[in-house]
Amino acid sequence: MKTAKEINIWQALRLTFGTLAALAVTAISAAELSEETSNAPIQKMTVNGETVHYRMIGEGEPLLMANRFRADMNHWDPIYIDQLAKSRKVILYDRPGVGLNTDMTKSSMDEMADDMIAIMDAFKLEQTDVVGWSLGTSVAMTAAAKHPERFGQMVLIGAIYSGGMQQAYITPDIQGFIDRASKPEPKIEDFVYILFGDTQASKGKGVQSLKRRALWQTPNEPIPVLSEEQWRRHVKAIEGYQGDPDTIERLKAISSPLLFINGDRDHIAPPRIGAEYIQHIKGSQFAVINSSGHNVHGQDPEKIAAMTLEFVNQ
Repeated sequence: MKTAKEINIWQALRLTFGTLAALAVTAISAAELSEETSNAPIQKMTVNGETVHYRMIGEGEPLLMANRFRADMNHWDPIYIDQLAKSRKVILYDRPGVGLNTDMTKSSMDEMADDMIAIMDAFKLEQTDVVGWSLGTSVAMTAAAKHPERFGQMVLIGAIYSGGMQQAYITPDIQGFIDRASKPEPKIEDFVYILFGDTQASKGKGVQSLKRRALWQTPNEPIPVLSEEQWRRHVKAIEGYQGDPDTIERLKAISSPLLFINGDRDHIAPPRIGAEYIQHIKGSQFAVINSSGHNVHGQDPEKIAAMTLEFVNQ
């Protein structure tokens, strides 16, 4: 018979990944997480008339986390966040329309960037360090180009290409990625394909990361899967950002030090993208993680947390 904790984890996995994924993933232990992280409550505030849910973990200088496409704050690997929170106040938030937020999500990158600035204002954050992941890198860079004085160090994981860059960087298997990412209820094998490298070792680490994500769920507030109506608005924002040939020129206004981190087996953001970004944006650096996909911080959370902290704390 399952314990109450195991039942809650199963329900969380079912809501996040689908029933088949929940059946495939069972025993999970929170022993490797700090109590503060594992029990971090979901809080909420009102920003420009819209409800925004968030978690705040740790103490120290703030570190704002900007999330990926179709993802709520529970999609960050808890071990990665736990490591960051040992020396920083980590702020996880969901954009309007994502997670428990019921408002309509925005359909342009500028609007998402404006939301990010409004959330920073609500937290009374002035010059702030940021970690962005995938879509979150585009949101963060757009905000930093519009308001360079508001941003400190920025770590950008799996940055997708911007309009004006060489679109030949898209990998041959991009359609497979899009097909899997667009499923109404992706299975666990879809998440492994989308987020992790294609070696047996990386797939194994990917499954472990997916297991750990269920530990974020709370008994009274399971986070629903993002609706197709909402995530298609994300797609529209990405298409506008990538389809505008002047995007990369606008990003040159960023004055913050940037660290681009790409997995060498990332389907949607191959390392060539990070390599081109550092040619366009002054003061930026680039790192490649071997045998890794789009979720390098889920595959090797301690390693990527150490890289993140070394950069933002310099």
